[in-house]
Amino acid sequence: MRLPRVSLLLTAATAVSAQVVGILTGINVSTGERPARRNINDLYAEGGPAWDLYIQGLISLQSVNQSDWSSYYQIMGIHGLPFTGYNGVEQVPGGARIGFCPHGQINFGTWHRPYVALYEQVLAQHVQRAASNYTGTQGPAYKVAAANFRIGYWDWAHEATFPPVTMLPTLTINTAAGPATVRNPLYAYGFQTFPFTDPDFGGHGQLTRYPQTKRCANRRGEQDWTKANSLLSGSADWFRDAVYDVFTQAQSFEEMTTSSNSGPSFEDPHNSVHNEVACFGVNNRYGHMSQLAWSAFDPIFMLHHTNVDRLIAMWQAIHYNDSMFTSTANGFALYGVPYGPVTPDSPLKPFKDASGNFYTSKTVEQIKTFGYTYPEIRDWAYTRDQLSGAVIQQVNLLYGGGSAASAGKTKRWQYSRFARGALEQRSDAAKGSPQPASKDYAVEIKVEREELPLPCSIDIFLGDSRVGTTAILGMPEKGCFHSSIPLRRQLQRKNVKLDQSTDVVDMLQQGLRVEIYKDDGSKVPVESVPSLQADIKARDFVPRRSNSELPKFGEVQRHSVKITTPEGYGGRARSD
Repeated sequence: MRLPRVSLLLTAATAVSAQVVGILTGINVSTGERPARRNINDLYAEGGPAWDLYIQGLISLQSVNQSDWSSYYQIMGIHGLPFTGYNGVEQVPGGARIGFCPHGQINFGTWHRPYVALYEQVLAQHVQRAASNYTGTQGPAYKVAAANFRIGYWDWAHEATFPPVTMLPTLTINTAAGPATVRNPLYAYGFQTFPFTDPDFGGHGQLTRYPQTKRCANRRGEQDWTKANSLLSGSADWFRDAVYDVFTQAQSFEEMTTSSNSGPSFEDPHNSVHNEVACFGVNNRYGHMSQLAWSAFDPIFMLHHTNVDRLIAMWQAIHYNDSMFTSTANGFALYGVPYGPVTPDSPLKPFKDASGNFYTSKTVEQIKTFGYTYPEIRDWAYTRDQLSGAVIQQVNLLYGGGSAASAGKTKRWQYSRFARGALEQRSDAAKGSPQPASKDYAVEIKVEREELPLPCSIDIFLGDSRVGTTAILGMPEKGCFHSSIPLRRQLQRKNVKLDQSTDVVDMLQQGLRVEIYKDDGSKVPVESVPSLQADIKARDFVPRRSNSELPKFGEVQRHSVKITTPEGYGGRARSD
């Protein structure tokens, strides 16, 4: 069924300049309560007016002529291709012919916040116009749903498989004209100009042959969902543990936000999700998400980055006294900015506020600036200390193995209830009962990007078992990359006695190996990467006593690992 075409009514201001103000509807002006961006799986499972409008709005947005600044094509094109100006911001002297997005630098997280907000803001206009088509008894429910509309997120750290709805080519929804089967806009985006006429789209191999976005596709364009979900689920423990490590160990915004600094960061698992979605490193499998120039066109990109924003916002709520970076760091050349220092006051081009000024990291520090929240962040209902404790509880339930007394038993209903505003009862029965001290282990990877064929994946093995993975995306092409791979869960599965630190370190030094993969699955000899370092990080670990607190860690002891190419080099551990 063909849906009615939605045309945007632009104000004079937005016709000239895209001003990112977020969504202003659905907000309680007295209390500050805001609608939450919700888990895409919950939205799909519940269906109803909110879901019907989400799908119709996104279909409409993707249908806008790509020459329009408010089209899906141009908004997604801010990130990478087609390497052109946006919102009056053109390439600057010293700027690179790439997109605007600052990967691998300190404003990685803050730049994406107004980017996701712009997408949500424009999509909401389509949603509201779609709601106006509903009349009669169903009209009020759809208008309320439109006012409360916020986009969804994919919590890959909690459920490391594709959201079921993203694998369906069509959906049946209730339109204003009645039930209809429509194309699923979360499945793929179809390029309006194909074959590509813009020369910048050339030179990208197999991706230039597809008229729509693909995930883990063969040369015929058939998507291998079994292989893709196998890769994602195979990384499930690492995704969950890596995210939990950021919440429990990253003590500064600078450490938390980017893989260019040492220690655990959200950018690290973010990178791996980009690659796993595309089946990166599997021979004869291709996907847009692993190539930064193309990745934003895939509809799963925004579900992914909304989740990254959510994780950062949760970390900010816990660490409310350190919710923004204060240091100055080197920034790489992007389309709208040259190489140079990045500070909290650096412009986040090309995003402008209601006054026409560029946003900065400082001015996007709080999510309420753009009129949304997340299920875990009810900042209008708590003091900052109370909110910190409430978010810690949810972090433990989602990523820390459930209750302090029964790790690994978290049930999805616990989270869904909280998503509807019902705060879970605290699992404080064990509070006051001291937990036995133990040891925690991780392997830290450090390497210079320019020595590697980018993008690439790095797998960590203990014996024949893959215990972790990390990914380095296609940009920046220079600078130091850091990754922290948690080992505690993997060692426990092997019944290793964690408290015997000397024996554990000896075993890791002898058994750990590193393998680097190109996109076709072929390996890069580690001897050709002289800067590559792997260190074992060991320290005391005291488990949390309840879900309202985080575990405690002692002083770090580092032990180097000798990296060599293992016997049998040349095979493809990730081959099809």
